[in-house]
Amino acid sequence: MTMPRTGSLPDLPVTAQEVEAAAERLAPVLRRTPLEYSERLSARAGVPVWLKREDLQSVRSYKLRGAHLFLDSLDPLSREAGVVAASAGNHAQGVAQACRALGIQGRIYVPSTTPRQKRERITAIGGDLVHLILVGDTFDDAAEAATEDAERTGATLVPPFDHPLIMAGQGTVALEAVDQLRSEHGREPGTVVLPVGGGGLIGGCGAWLRERLPSVRIVGVEPAGAASMAAAVRVGHPVTLQEMDRFVDGAAVRRVGAEPLRVVTAIEPELVGVDEGAVCTEMLSLYQVDGIIAEPAGALAATSVATGAIEHLGYRDQDSADQAAAARAVADQDSARRALDEGPAGPDSPNLEPREQDSLDRDPREQVSPAAGDSSDGSGTGDIIVVISGGNNDVSRYHEVIERSLVHEGFKHYFLVTFRQEPGALRRFLDRVLGPNDDIVLFDYIKRNNREQGPALVGLEIGDRADLEPLMSRMAASNMEIERVDPSDPIYRYLT
Repeated sequence: MTMPRTGSLPDLPVTAQEVEAAAERLAPVLRRTPLEYSERLSARAGVPVWLKREDLQSVRSYKLRGAHLFLDSLDPLSREAGVVAASAGNHAQGVAQACRALGIQGRIYVPSTTPRQKRERITAIGGDLVHLILVGDTFDDAAEAATEDAERTGATLVPPFDHPLIMAGQGTVALEAVDQLRSEHGREPGTVVLPVGGGGLIGGCGAWLRERLPSVRIVGVEPAGAASMAAAVRVGHPVTLQEMDRFVDGAAVRRVGAEPLRVVTAIEPELVGVDEGAVCTEMLSLYQVDGIIAEPAGALAATSVATGAIEHLGYRDQDSADQAAAARAVADQDSARRALDEGPAGPDSPNLEPREQDSLDRDPREQVSPAAGDSSDGSGTGDIIVVISGGNNDVSRYHEVIERSLVHEGFKHYFLVTFRQEPGALRRFLDRVLGPNDDIVLFDYIKRNNREQGPALVGLEIGDRADLEPLMSRMAASNMEIERVDPSDPIYRYLT
């Protein structure tokens, strides 16, 4: 979803100056998380891609930024009364650490569906100052309970996204990333890709970017099954999603904040949705290729680049071998530049030929794509900053992650097969239907002696996506009653 830009910005709930003031105030308590070059995503996008590693923040997400700024701004009486918060997990950890650092008592409400790993982290971080309370199934249930607590006790409610201070704190992610791209790598951003849940991150980062770097392209990425910001933008006010896929728990919000929506409406970013299965595939790529442990919400922004969901982003159709070579060239160039910056040449320093030095002096984006900043439709991209927003993933979820990824990638399929209840029925299925690279991964069948035939739920994993069409042809020719279970069927919820 692309929002056309219009004139000057109206008054916003958060300004670039407030984000910069927040950065100074937070500097003593935050980790300056690294900005790392991604060879894999650079090859995919055709332009340099840099990962802002907020998964390496002390609470493994950017949420500490807004939470600490909010609590640190409370007056003495409010601190004495304590705070309450509602969260799907990451905001709770930020509040817990801020409570501990500032000596403020806190009660934190989380949905009962919050992964165990996040719950244990909240109590470990907050210690004796924080009491964790499980309530309901969704963030909205937890938010309602926290609001009632605040009204009853006089404690201050710490909003997860819908407040100017929260947005100002989260906005420091973009400020920090841009500064790192310039000071550490000598480059300029062309596109910043941000995950979107309730809107605090895109509200703060977007306000700062649009005011300080108005030409930078801002892309917000939502889970396709919980695209509450796109829904709000369409009607001009926050709306409550009646149905929602909760898998991307850190960004699955039924209703975005009114203040973040004001910013999004003004800054006019592009909003895209990515399938939850694609998020799982990117989580596995981040882990297996890049060595990054990301939770589903943490992988949202990277998924949009990996899947090509963002239009006009570099040269995605470039030959993969050429992309990989171009990506390595940028990585090597960046390493050489940093080596030169460290000081005079020594016995272990690279000896650069004139043509190599000339390569370092040119715009590094030219090393990836000769015209990466001048795409055919005139929408240049430049270097891309992608925020990896959270690393609080529960290892017990990886079975579901792998399952969803295989289904999304077209490697795993489910069928209802009706077998005649007689010897040899299964053998005929194996001989007539399965190919040499097809594997049965699920077979659920109960024999009923009072019937001539009975259904079985069969899960098949194929060796290649191209094997599906021959498989379906063999099924049609087998004279067996076989029905494919469509991934959009509600029964799939019991399989993935």
